[in-house]
Amino acid sequence: MNHIYTSTDFDSRRAADYTLLVRVGQSADTLAVVDNQSQLKFFAVAGPQQQVEALDGLSFGQVRIAAADHSYSFVPEAAYDAALLPVYGRFLVNDGLTVPEVSPVAPYDVRLVYQLNRLGLERYTAAFPEAAIYSKTHAYLCSISGRIQGEERLLTVDITGDANACIGFFADGKLHYCNDFEIHEPADLHYYMLAVLEHLGLSDGKLPVLLSGDIAAGDPYYSCLTTYSDTITWADLEELIGIAGLPDLQQDQHRFLSLFGLLRCV
Repeated sequence: MNHIYTSTDFDSRRAADYTLLVRVGQSADTLAVVDNQSQLKFFAVAGPQQQVEALDGLSFGQVRIAAADHSYSFVPEAAYDAALLPVYGRFLVNDGLTVPEVSPVAPYDVRLVYQLNRLGLERYTAAFPEAAIYSKTHAYLCSISGRIQGEERLLTVDITGDANACIGFFADGKLHYCNDFEIHEPADLHYYMLAVLEHLGLSDGKLPVLLSGDIAAGDPYYSCLTTYSDTITWADLEELIGIAGLPDLQQDQHRFLSLFGLLRCV
């Protein structure tokens, strides 16, 4: 376990006043504990088989978990009909292992219809059976809802270590597009960025990009994105969610946006 931070006033006896956040990943999980004032009390990165001993046996007031989703689609809130869930499910990849689930993404007045990857969840649901489980896409979209205002047009890109890029487009305070793509090299990201911009009719000009995930300034994926935008802004946890920057990790806080986005999920 890479134990990154514990606040000097972290009090395990007050666990009922704290919220535990978990983002389940393929190679590592990220965990955070915050109080009801959104003050960070604990943060760690743990391998799939590692136990976070500092949290063993604690009864948290809330536990929220973000898990990867296999595939997803959106239905406008006003048009959603629970009886049509089998129809919505036809737009998802039929992996034969999971059934469609539905979550309202309140900031955008849409329902997210998705298939959840439950690998790695057992160790948390066994310890915290009352945990609320969300898809990573849900947490990510909620995390940036405060950035989408007025008539601003904005592209968002979230890169994850499991060879995935989530590209979104927002305008007039609304979600217009969001999709995930498998990437293994910068050429893949170039291809999908061009395809998305052409699909949206945005290839005639550069838009600001809000960037998050497993990416750093100057790496090949970042260099790729500079082709499409003159204004790339790193996701800021304090601005978007109200969480003060992680101690000693100011340059890396954008990597944990979908983890802390769980605080915005309802």
